[in-house]
Amino acid sequence: MNKNNNMRGLRAGGYSILLSVIVIAVVVVLNLLVAKLPSDLTKPETAGIKLYDFDEQTRRVAESVDESVTIYVWAAKADADETIAEFLSRYAALNAKITVKYMDPALYPTFPDRYIEAEDELVSNSLVIESAKRFRVVPLNDIYTYSMSTEELQYYYYMYGTLPSPDVFDAENAITTAMDYVTTNVLPKVYQLTGHGETSLGSKLLSQLDAENFDVSDLALLTEEAVPFDCDLLVIGAPTQDLSDEELEMILTYIENGGDVLLFTQYTIVGLDNFDTLCAAYGMRAEAGLVCETAQAINYPYYLIANIELHTITDPLLNAGSYVITPLAHGICELEAHRDTVKVAPLLSSTDDSYIKSLEFLANPDADATWEPTDADAKGPFMIAATASETIDGRTGSLTWISAAALMTDDIVSVYGNLDFVMNTIGNFCDKESTISVRSVSLGIEPLVVSESEANFWSITMMIGVPVVTVLIGFVLWLRRRKR
Repeated sequence: MNKNNNMRGLRAGGYSILLSVIVIAVVVVLNLLVAKLPSDLTKPETAGIKLYDFDEQTRRVAESVDESVTIYVWAAKADADETIAEFLSRYAALNAKITVKYMDPALYPTFPDRYIEAEDELVSNSLVIESAKRFRVVPLNDIYTYSMSTEELQYYYYMYGTLPSPDVFDAENAITTAMDYVTTNVLPKVYQLTGHGETSLGSKLLSQLDAENFDVSDLALLTEEAVPFDCDLLVIGAPTQDLSDEELEMILTYIENGGDVLLFTQYTIVGLDNFDTLCAAYGMRAEAGLVCETAQAINYPYYLIANIELHTITDPLLNAGSYVITPLAHGICELEAHRDTVKVAPLLSSTDDSYIKSLEFLANPDADATWEPTDADAKGPFMIAATASETIDGRTGSLTWISAAALMTDDIVSVYGNLDFVMNTIGNFCDKESTISVRSVSLGIEPLVVSESEANFWSITMMIGVPVVTVLIGFVLWLRRRKR
């Protein structure tokens, strides 16, 4: 009897030990498997600000990466910014070809030398994103930024002697743009023509072009035999001097071979015969003078709210209900006779009530002069921006003309939909299907506001309701067991 009992005890103990070993093994294996799962599954984001809720553009760019890309973090893994580290872990989970490596400054002190100039410094937690094609440095101050403008930050510093803490997390935009830059096969090449008193694209436009991975350079045609073969778009910004005959011929040949030109002009455009010839070759001419509006204007009759015409360039603006402001514009008219193969399409236009104040009026206004329309004024509507294209031997070239050169400047390009219009125009002729514009995340925490009635309800529920329900459940269970 004792022997049998001992055997049963041993078997029971053995079963218990075996079951415990199996359970422990299962738990270990499950932990290992869970550790391999992406962070978005194992660490669901509960914060309302959604730091890791990736935009559709981000997913498209990351998932399309078909080569090895490494994101280097200039910090030891233990010292890295937790938010950036978690963001990168989730970002890398979008594509197995994207890897994240932490470069401990103590172990790799010379790592930054390859990526930055000797006089510069790579701040801790800055990133370097590199492919076999190229690399881009993403400084920490491009990841944590400010919602304040530069002027507001300067005022804050003047008042308090220090800058506030960054309140915007812009990692998604900065990293996605850099990922697009290092993986794209060819960067769109934009040349700005020089040598004719041109106005350069403003700093905001250049900054946006750089952010969207356009390569912008100056071009002096006098030193060239032709427009460079890698030119995706030739920008001519508000020239004040005329083209030479040789330059005109080079630009015409460039367009005939499928090139694209973007021309900005001022309302004072006169005496530039070869520029007139260039525009006439593509079915357009300038109406000298200042286009004014009686109603569809802001503050001044020559600050026009342009009509946005239907075109692939302007479709996003129309869909978004945006406005384009075109101050100090002159009219563009389509020639009555031009080659049948040239197709002229308006992009922006004035209204039927618009009119033009002549250069004579603008140069010598007298006391009786009026900005109101008169019988002497040419009547609208006029094109403010237009594009003309022609296909020769399967190659389509174009001349796009914007008669409001103010759209190149920082003050004007940044208002309403102006920047989008110019960038859409440039992107359209550089075969850049979409720009990278990913939302930023505000780090500000919205306060939880609870009304007095809600506060009283939850106080009574937690302090009285829950204890009473718990006691009642316990009493019912006790009574049932006693009756058994």
